[in-house]
Amino acid sequence: MQTQSIRHIIIRYVTKLSVILGVLLVILMIATSLISTSSVLRENLQVTARIVAQNISSNIHLLADRMDNMVQKPEWADAG
Repeated sequence: MQTQSIRHIIIRYVTKLSVILGVLLVILMIATSLISTSSVLRENLQVTARIVAQNISSNIHLLADRMDNMVQKPEWADAG
């Protein structure tokens, strides 16, 4: 049976430990990025939805006002 030197044993264990730590850190980073992304999106979507609703409401009011102004013009009211 061939005995390995202490140097090879240390290199093998350090390599295994480095790979395991790298995999664990990558998994941790993926999990935290998914959690933080979903919370940030949830907050931003609420603000965006409120702004869009206000924009649509103001556009509808503006359209109704312009249609009312067009109906009140005499050239539009004259059937002949």
